[in-house]
Amino acid sequence: MKNFTLMMFALLCSLMSFAQGGQATFTWAAENGGFDDQAVVVEFNVTDDMTATAAKGNGSSDPKYYDNGKSVRLYKGNTLTLAGPGITKISFTFSGGKKNLQSNVGTLANDVWTGSADEIVFSVPDGQARIEAMEVTYTGTGNLVNNSERVVEDVVVTVPEGLQTETWTLEGYFSEYQGYDEIWTPVNRALKVGFDGKDVYVQGLSYYLPEAWIKGLLSEDGKQITFNSPQYYGSETYANYSRSMYFLIDIYNEEMDECPESYTFDYDAEAGTITVPQDVYIMENAQPERNYNDAYGYYIQPVLHKGEPTVEEVVELPEGLTADEYHMQAVDGYFNTEHVGTVYVAIDGADVYLQGLEPYLPKAWAKGVLQDGTITVEGGQFLGHLNLMTLEYDLYTAPMAFTYDAQTGTLKADYYQIANDQDEAFEYFLDVTLTKINDVPGVPVTPSVASMELDEDYGYYLVLDVPLVSTAGNFLSAGKLSYQIYYDVDGTPQPFVLKKENYEDLTEDMSVIPYEFTDDNDITEHGYAVYLNGVDVTTWKRVGVKSIYTGGGETHESEIGWLSLESADGIVNAGVCPDNVRYVDVMGRRADGTQKGLLIRQERMADGSVKNVKVIRK
Repeated sequence: MKNFTLMMFALLCSLMSFAQGGQATFTWAAENGGFDDQAVVVEFNVTDDMTATAAKGNGSSDPKYYDNGKSVRLYKGNTLTLAGPGITKISFTFSGGKKNLQSNVGTLANDVWTGSADEIVFSVPDGQARIEAMEVTYTGTGNLVNNSERVVEDVVVTVPEGLQTETWTLEGYFSEYQGYDEIWTPVNRALKVGFDGKDVYVQGLSYYLPEAWIKGLLSEDGKQITFNSPQYYGSETYANYSRSMYFLIDIYNEEMDECPESYTFDYDAEAGTITVPQDVYIMENAQPERNYNDAYGYYIQPVLHKGEPTVEEVVELPEGLTADEYHMQAVDGYFNTEHVGTVYVAIDGADVYLQGLEPYLPKAWAKGVLQDGTITVEGGQFLGHLNLMTLEYDLYTAPMAFTYDAQTGTLKADYYQIANDQDEAFEYFLDVTLTKINDVPGVPVTPSVASMELDEDYGYYLVLDVPLVSTAGNFLSAGKLSYQIYYDVDGTPQPFVLKKENYEDLTEDMSVIPYEFTDDNDITEHGYAVYLNGVDVTTWKRVGVKSIYTGGGETHESEIGWLSLESADGIVNAGVCPDNVRYVDVMGRRADGTQKGLLIRQERMADGSVKNVKVIRK
């Protein structure tokens, strides 16, 4: 398969507008600057009369361009100098929330610089600034360097007035790149197909602009439809920019340098099908040129047929029925790791409802039947669609059975499995015990900091172990447990505050973190990874964490579990993973803990045993 590249923005924009006073406004995007991935950035032309100079300054790292994030990365101490006539405004777009930038003149606020200067020096006092794009207003030409001309006219297809359409369905997968990962998303969407004589109109093929139409031509014998390629879908706003979309056909052929100007599909009116061969890709393109390298994404083996899309039914908890929280203990069958989680169970006579059997879809319900102390769950119940890193599946229950003991409040199973839409085992669990959680007070077991580690791209982060159990041995409610991070510089423990300005997905400062909280970026559920943004952790001599539990109407706190960051000679050694902690990937290969995706954190305990925990790096 050809290696398609997901373009994050449209082609470098041409001059957009002229304001009064002879000023031009243009947009420069880093991805179109001609930089190689991870190349050091020094001097480059923004327009024919504006230059940019990036410098290491007093920092320890050179400015670089990265394809991952499509941005010029400025590190602590780096500078970027823009020189051009009469600059009055610069609106920045940053990648990954990294935007710690300041200027020597004018005002920089809310990612917008305003003032009046022919030269501006931007610098990074701490952290990073990752510049994806700049919209600049200045007294100049605004003629961007290497600006390309379009090869076709951008005219959207319009349908004849009164066109009668039928509902069709598109099934298959849509592939797109997110960073270096290729994501396959299952597609089951409605199309509209209309015939006006020999003209054929189709709406809904565009993944990003589903209201757009394309036009084809029906053959004389009515058995084929030919579509010109490319066709203009329109444009959409993406990350504050307008990006164009084109329908484009590509054929898998190693000898082809360009996509065909048209393609003819077989059409069966009686069966209601348009056949797409396996080696043909329907692409969503960034440019009108017939070049597959500019694809945002493409459909893989799509099936087009007449009729409404099928809709999966999901199990829902009946109104008025209350579920009890259960603590789940099991062994992950694939990784042979301990699994601890939360499941909710509601029993209504013979009907039983279970939520959280699939940890990646914790809100999904399945229904079972209780008879003679056994709860049976039928297979084939739709749990939902999983979109996790490069994994894209619809997930279903497989047949399962639990023994139920009402007196002890437990459900047990030797084994249960979750299936994917390929009728394969996606996950399975062994030695499963679900124990009902009673709402009683409890002092949580002291948590621990497994390690403080350095992610070269995003900084330092903590890996925490926060047990869901009290000192009395009772299981704790996940929804009532929180944890708090502490650090020590001079012998006085201080609570660590996650400042909202350092965490792009926080709306207010946070000190106490709910056990189940995640911002899907810097803070993961259960404290498996918490990034320490906006602080100099290299001065910390130790770092700790404590648990806070509110159960039975009372609040109790654990002791602080500390991790020393000092070596034997007293030197702070932040960012080094302790010898008793290591990471492996899903193939068992050693990893450094910073890779994205699914990893296994292995911690050797004091008694010599090894604790394995699944960790998701997003």
